[in-house]
Amino acid sequence: MNRIWLSAVLATSLFSVPVYSADTTFHFMQIEQVTGGVNGDTTAQAIQLRMRGNFQNSVSFARLRVWDAQGLNPVIVINFTSNVTFHGCGRRVLITSSNFNTLTTPNTTPDFTMTNLIPASYLAAGSITFENNAGTIIYWRLSWGGANYTGSNAGSCTNDDSSCPSPGDFGPPWPDPLPSGGCQALQFQGACSAQSTTNAADYALTTGAAVFTNNAIQSFTVSVTPCCGNGVAEQGEDCSNCPADVPCPPGTECVAGVCESLCGNGVVDRGEDCSNCPADVQCPPGTECIAGVCETPLCGNGVVDPGEDCANCPADVPCPPGTECIAGVCQPLCGNGVVDPGEDCANCPADVPCPPGTVCVAGVCQLLCGNGVVDPGEDCSNCPEDVTCPPGTECIAGVCELPSSPADISGPKGPGFPDGCVDAFDLGTLLGAWCSSASDPDPPGDVDPPCEGCTSPNFALADISGEFDVSDGCVDAFDLAKVLAEWCSDAGGNPCDTCDP
Repeated sequence: MNRIWLSAVLATSLFSVPVYSADTTFHFMQIEQVTGGVNGDTTAQAIQLRMRGNFQNSVSFARLRVWDAQGLNPVIVINFTSNVTFHGCGRRVLITSSNFNTLTTPNTTPDFTMTNLIPASYLAAGSITFENNAGTIIYWRLSWGGANYTGSNAGSCTNDDSSCPSPGDFGPPWPDPLPSGGCQALQFQGACSAQSTTNAADYALTTGAAVFTNNAIQSFTVSVTPCCGNGVAEQGEDCSNCPADVPCPPGTECVAGVCESLCGNGVVDRGEDCSNCPADVQCPPGTECIAGVCETPLCGNGVVDPGEDCANCPADVPCPPGTECIAGVCQPLCGNGVVDPGEDCANCPADVPCPPGTVCVAGVCQLLCGNGVVDPGEDCSNCPEDVTCPPGTECIAGVCELPSSPADISGPKGPGFPDGCVDAFDLGTLLGAWCSSASDPDPPGDVDPPCEGCTSPNFALADISGEFDVSDGCVDAFDLAKVLAEWCSDAGGNPCDTCDP
């Protein structure tokens, strides 16, 4: 009965895992996870193996060796002297240094302790091999450092995707150094049954703190502060000691823990182009930078190409008269309170207003007076050409009004005006008379005695009392004032109808 059960188990296993030869007891194994240090402590190291199938727990026939950047100077990390208890696809074998065990939660219980550390000088570029304890067959190889690793990538076809009996090739290597500055590890990304393709494609850094597991499926999480690689920029971390958590943005580089701009150093650094760093990436003459690429310029071809505007290509996108280019957009000048070139009273009356008494004609302010039209603001005073007063009226303070009658201002007069009226001729005589003892300057019929008591040639101003009277032969200031104030009337108050014109 026991033989029947065992046969059934073996038959089931053969269909779920790789087919093994009779002596296969440890060959189908992956180097699943490795860390070269924790937070810069390169004495805290761990290596985790993972079985690809059943019955792979006889590791006493195997060993781990590490090689330098040239694939030389191998160091035996451990030569297993015993086996692990449990087997099956996904079961692990954990090997650590003693200084690693206290840096996890909980403290690590490894399956084996490393006999020798991975030398610190091998961490930048190197290789680790899982091989038989004679060192004649390499069953799995993990190399790192990219082009800095120049050693062998060869191994057996047992765990490689190449077809046996062709030799296996585990290269190219992981492109970066083996992690040692934080809490991450380099981890195989495939399933427990997967073969190797290339180290560069198969491996990646753990997301956050690495978790290691022993053969008894006990897990131990790296727990240090700061924990480089957990995606959080913690105190003490910078772009030098933890670029995973403190990455420098594009166009900068880490210098002594500080991200500094690359632009301007005279070197075309990764990510720089003519747009984001014209100081280092200068376009040759006859070209222009378009979206970070130096190209033959489109500006000036007479076509408004995509991306052109009045700012970056005024040759193809000129602003029309009366506008100006502001931030790549043609905007009107009119209304800014400044008489800009091309503005006149027609296209921008807001900035070029015509003064009062003028009108805008074809962009020029011209006088309104004299155009034969009574325009707003014109009157008989400021523009008699367009505002003429009707006959019998006169312009007084800009208004056409009927005049007073200076030609007929009669009333009670002295005997010097026998016709009873002071006509225009008499008034002119009065205004022009001078004190005289000579003959009367009036025409015949108007005889006035000569001035008495006047001193020639002064106008008589001394007689300013009494009634209106020129019988004394003098026209004084009082008499003249009375004459100018009187209106033509006779004794009965009726208008004079016998006065001279």
